[in-house]
Amino acid sequence: MATALETRDPRTCVTPEVWERQVRLIMRDHDMDRELAVRTFGQTIAYLVASAERRDVDMGPARLVDFGVHTFVLDTINYTAFCLKHAGQYIHHVPHLPEQPT
Repeated sequence: MATALETRDPRTCVTPEVWERQVRLIMRDHDMDRELAVRTFGQTIAYLVASAERRDVDMGPARLVDFGVHTFVLDTINYTAFCLKHAGQYIHHVPHLPEQPT
C-alpha cells in the first residue's frame, strides 16, 4: 500500500523577502519574465529540499532549475541560511560535465 506524500508550498521554505529577491535575480541574470522566474525558483526550492531530505538519491536539476540554483548559491547569506534550516549543513552544488558518467 502506498503511503501518502506530504505536499508543501515552496514559498513556505524561505521568507517572502528572499523569495522576491531570488525571483528578481533570476529575471535579471537569465532574461526571464516574472512568471517563468517564479516557476523556476519554486522548482529550485523543491529540488533543494528533495536533495536535502533524500541524500541517498543521486539527483540533478533540470536546466532551468539549475539556473535558479546558480542564482541562489551566489546569494551566499540567504543560500547558506536556507541550507542550514533545511539540510543542517551547506548543500554543495557540483555541476555535471558532459563526459562524466551519470
